Formats: sequence, structure tokens, C-alpha cells
Amino acid sequence: MDILSPVNHSSEVAALHEAGATEVYCGLMREETLKEYTNVFSLNSRHVTEANLSTFDQLRDIVKEAHSRGMKVFVTYNAIYSPRQLEAVIAEAAQTIGCGVDGVIVADISLMLHFAERHPETPVIISTLAGAFNSRTCNVYAGLGARRITLPRHLSVDEIRAVATACPDMKFEVFAMSERCYFPNSLCNFSHATYRVRKGAFSVAANVAKALLGRHMAFLTGTYNNRAVNALQDYFVASNGMQCCRRYSAELIDTEGKVIESGLDFRFMDIWNNFREACGLCALYDIADIENVVSVKIVGRQSLTSKKRADTEMLTKALALLDGGITRDEFTRKAIAIRKSYYPYYCGPGFCYYNKPDQTTSISSEPEKAETLNNEQTQT
Repeated sequence: MDILSPVNHSSEVAALHEAGATEVYCGLMREETLKEYTNVFSLNSRHVTEANLSTFDQLRDIVKEAHSRGMKVFVTYNAIYSPRQLEAVIAEAAQTIGCGVDGVIVADISLMLHFAERHPETPVIISTLAGAFNSRTCNVYAGLGARRITLPRHLSVDEIRAVATACPDMKFEVFAMSERCYFPNSLCNFSHATYRVRKGAFSVAANVAKALLGRHMAFLTGTYNNRAVNALQDYFVASNGMQCCRRYSAELIDTEGKVIESGLDFRFMDIWNNFREACGLCALYDIADIENVVSVKIVGRQSLTSKKRADTEMLTKALALLDGGITRDEFTRKAIAIRKSYYPYYCGPGFCYYNKPDQTTSISSEPEKAETLNNEQTQT
């Protein structure tokens, strides 16, 4: 199984390859498009400049370094575009392909159609932002030329198995480390990182920090196992950067849309560290058994190299355990030990991508029934 790790500089490729990564992905936020659209309406789903490359030369360097090590490189174009933005993406993507990348990660159907028509030789990976919730959706994307599909974060292992089994000719990747957003990406209508362009004190401070630190601003936004810095960033982001992190009065509804309870206090910041440091090691025992799930993905292009490397090493060590006919209980015990050796403060049910509470509250623990109900929900 491949390990897909994030990069924002060519210097990270060697470190991640040594840690066990076989694939890397990155995004572009060039000065031309940044001036035109700002980071809030960027051409990919990472809205801060330090998460992205700024030039095609940087992309070529990553491709050269990765290919010398037998690794693949994918570039993200995983936003939904206005007609004007789509023209910009199409123009940029042609140059991106010319850099020798091994594929593109796409969410917009119009862009999928463009790649199928103009660049059929370039593999298209369907982004989680495209909302492949069930096998019928996956079959639609297969018909548009997709070579691989990133399944949404909120699917349980049983639901992943059901979708993959129903689409045996399609390859899939699933998330396994960092940033388990509690909301489906494809349904998100929030604006992110707005503090960068609001022209207030926080905007000035953020831009000064970016000018001074460049990509090393990741020290403020993607630290590894540093609870103090993480907590400070949690407060800053929740107050200024992410609308979804603010306090809301929420409603609990059932599957028919009936309000069960209202006036519930919800504030994402209270569980932000759980979100950022999410882990799927224990679930690998079952995920690796699904033949056409071919890659596990780490989130966090803006993170420090040390964090990306730690996440990659954990996945490598956990996957290696599966080669020896290990039992589920023994694998879980050793996977937890691996996790705690890297993240002693961030291990437990609240940090799991695929924990038992998620499975018991999902549509069904029976794969066939889960798939059927998912399809019925899509039709309605």
C-alpha cells in the first residue's frame, strides 16, 4: 500500500522518502493568481500561502527529486471554480503537466472533463471535495476518466469496504493521519483564512510573519506534539481565521430532518486538537485488507517537516506489522504503542479517524446495507 505524504518544498522529499512515503502531493499558489483571487478564493483547497508552492520551478524541483527516488507527484486543483477561475486553472494546469507530474487531484467536474478531453494521458484523482459518498457517485467519476478516488473522511471502515467492493475496477485512497474535519469537505461553504486579507491588525501580523518566515511559518501553524503552541494557534484560528471554528447554537436532527434538540452549544475550537492530530493507525488492519484501497493519505501541506515525517514513519511502521500474520488485538496494541511513542499526548478515542463510536453511529455496520442506504440517501 502506498503512503501519500504532503510537501511544500523539494527539501522534504528525501526526508519523507526515508520515512516510507512512496507518493507526495502539493499545491500551487503563484503570485499571479494570489493577486487576482487572494488566498480565500485560491485554486486549491489550502488557503494559506505557506502550504503551497509559488512557482513552477519549485514544482519541477520536487518532481525531479521525487522521480529520482521512484516516487510519484500529484498536484492539487481541488476547488470548485467560477468560469473565470476555471480559465486560469486550465492555463496553469497545462504548465503543471509540462513539469512532469504523475497526476492531478481534482474536485470540479468541468475540470475533470477538460483533463479527459485535452490531457487523457494525465491520471486524475478525485478529491475528497468531490463528495464520492457511495459507489454510484464513484461510477460517475469513473465514467469521467478518474483513475483513483479519495473517499470522504467521515465514512466508516465498513462503508469504505462497501464502496470499494462495489467498484472493483476503481482504485481508492483514504485518509489516515492529521486533520479529521468533522464536516464533509464537499458540503463546506465556509471561507477560510480570511484574516489574511481583512486588512486589520491580524491581517498585518499574519502577512509580516509570512514575509519574515516564509514556508517556515509552519512553526506557527503545523507543529509536532507541542501542546502550548497548538493551543495558542487554536485560539487564534478560532477567533480570526476559520468561520467553522466559532461558537454556534446547533440543532440535532434525525435522518428525516426532524429537530430532536435545539440550542446546543457547539464550538469547534474545544475539540480542535483532536481534529488536527487525528490518527488512523488502528484501522489499518481492516483497511489494508481492502484490495483496491491502494494508498493512505496524510493531511497537512503547511505542517513542519518534522510533523510530516513523524506521521509518515508511524504509517510505515504500522503497515510493516501486517506482514507477519499478526492478530487484530496484537496489531491494535502495537499500533497504539507506535502512536504514543510519537504523540504521547494525542492518542485515544477522541483522536481516531475510524473509532468505535464512529462505527456504531454510522448508517450500518453491515457493508451491503450501508452501501444500499448511502445510495438511497443520494437519490433523495
